[in-house]
This record gives sequence, structure tokens and C-alpha cells, in this order.
Amino acid sequence: MMIFGLLNLISTLPHYGSPSFMSGIFFLFVVAVQGKVSSWSTSAGPFLAHAYQFFRPVGATISWHRVVWEQWSLPKYSFILWLAALGKLRTRDRLRFIPIDPTCVFCRQEEESHSHLFFICGWPCQLWSRITAWLRINRVMNSLSSALCWLHPKTRNIAARMRRVLLGIVVYLIWEEHNRRIFYGKSRDVTTVFRRFQVLFYIIFHFHERDHSLLHVDWWNMDGIPLLAVWVLFLWVGVSGSFSFPCCFF
Repeated sequence: MMIFGLLNLISTLPHYGSPSFMSGIFFLFVVAVQGKVSSWSTSAGPFLAHAYQFFRPVGATISWHRVVWEQWSLPKYSFILWLAALGKLRTRDRLRFIPIDPTCVFCRQEEESHSHLFFICGWPCQLWSRITAWLRINRVMNSLSSALCWLHPKTRNIAARMRRVLLGIVVYLIWEEHNRRIFYGKSRDVTTVFRRFQVLFYIIFHFHERDHSLLHVDWWNMDGIPLLAVWVLFLWVGVSGSFSFPCCFF
């Protein structure tokens, strides 16, 4: 990176651009690159690794990567959570270049933005509150950044990993409902989406851990889901050991 900074400085010199000046600069650049390549060849470690570390842009270290890229979470949950953490979802405040209504699709009052959707708006806030209450999480997390900050520690026990998984599921379900209302003109109430969360959460947990007592959740308090349906779902997941059964839920 020092070489490129030096080239930017040289470009401001008076004779920059003349043939003799550029040939001299090119010669110095080649000598510098040859010296760096030689050091890569003689130092420990693969040559390509040194080259990659030299040329790649180095950004700031983030603290929430363990939450977003939790191994137990499904890739599509992690991907949507990653976009939300970066503020890159196509919320209406980022679509001002096209003539659309900027108000939130849930409340129809405030401007739609990442901070509003996660979790200031009424509908997402109700869903988030019901989920945290069901999982007995007492900490107040009224924004996505506060949730990422609280869930980021390196703890790898069952409860910590499933809490990281739950954030990806919640953000995915909110964004899915957001798009469902826009593109299909259909909406679901909080209870329906909360039941879907319970099923998705249980399937991921059961796939990785069969001892349900390790996670202090009242599994039978499924908030209105018929007990027979719960038994059928649990039995199927226990026999198949895969995510293939509830394809309508994914």
C-alpha cells in the first residue's frame, strides 16, 4: 500500500507525464515490486497468501461477524442479517431515486429505514418482544445494533449459539413479511409469523442438539399451535434428522 501512496504523491510533481519522467518512475516501481516479490518467496508461508494480503484493501475490524456468520444458522438467514447489519437492504429510504411512497409498509406513518424496521416500528417490535419473552431474554434490545453488540461474545454454549441463530431468523422473517406485503399484497399477523419462528427455531436446535432441556424454553407453550401438529413435526424431524420436511416454512 505504501507504493501506491508514493505513486499518488509523485503524480502531483511538475514534470509528471513527460516520457522520461514516466520511464524513470516505471523503473523504480518495477524495482520496488521485484524486491517485495523476492521477500514473499523467501519468507515463511504461501506466496499467494502474501500477495493477497499485500494487494487486498484492509478495512476496519467488525465485532458482529460471529453473530452474522453463526455456523448453526442457515446461509440465507446469515445473508439477510449481513445486509441488514451493513444497512444495505433495499428499504424505501434507499430508493429515493424512484418515485415511490417512502412510508413504512407496516405502520404507514414513518419513513421506512433500517433503524425503523429493526425494531422501532410497531409490527416488528411486537414480533421481537414476543420472541425474546418466549426465550426468556430479559435484556432490552430495541435496535439491531444493540442486539448485535450483546450477542457477539465468543461463547459457544447451546444457549449463546441459539440466541445468535434467533437474530438471523427474526431479521429474515421481518424482511420476508416486508416483501410479501409489497410484492404480493398479502399480510400476516404477528402471531402467525411468531408461530413460524418457533418451528424454524426448533428445527435448527433439534438438528444440532437432541437434549432439549439444555435450552430453557417451554417447548410445549407453542402459543396456539395444535399439540397434535407439534407432535407430528417433532416426530418427523426426529426420524429424518433434516430440514426437508417443512419446505413451506423456508
